[in-house]
Amino acid sequence: MSEEKTKKPFYKKWWVWVLAIIVIAGIGSQGGDNPTTEQLAKLAEDPVILTRPDQQTNFVVIVSNAIKAAKNVENDMQKGGILNTRGKEICELLKTLAVKDWTGWVESIDTNSDGKGVFGIKLARNIHVETWNNGLSDIMSKTLIEPGSALFNAVASMKQGNRVKFSGTFFKDDTHCIEGQSMGLTGKVEDPEFTFRFSTVSLIK
Repeated sequence: MSEEKTKKPFYKKWWVWVLAIIVIAGIGSQGGDNPTTEQLAKLAEDPVILTRPDQQTNFVVIVSNAIKAAKNVENDMQKGGILNTRGKEICELLKTLAVKDWTGWVESIDTNSDGKGVFGIKLARNIHVETWNNGLSDIMSKTLIEPGSALFNAVASMKQGNRVKFSGTFFKDDTHCIEGQSMGLTGKVEDPEFTFRFSTVSLIK
């Protein structure tokens, strides 16, 4: 028993490092494609990573694998195949469009012309969840954050780069599983912006 107890902390530490390398290295919130050992160490201890639910980790792995694969194809037909495969994998992972207690970094805080909140979170490098930024696109989705609401007040006090925990819902897309806002095939695969309606957002202390 004592031997197992001494091995367990090492296993946890090892897993965090693997997670940091696979999910964050090259697609993290900061830095370039080849992070230094110091950057990896910092990411491995980041509470955004340490508190991330398994479902979200798997989601980021699926999307980031598609990003990397798309950079090595010879034509758009192959890239379209990658997008199709990614959609199937996401649908297998997300049994419901609602997610709870995912984590990320605040990427954008703004308002539209009517003063409604426009908000976006970065899950990893080139992977985003965000509201629409205009009322016309948002007619059906209702993702824009209403002024005076508890959510609006909470988000308004945040700033870019803050570590946050959030819940809410994606939107169904019959072709690619969940709705995205990126324009063009390359954007959809290599820099996806997934439409998201936030229900709660809070700072990670």
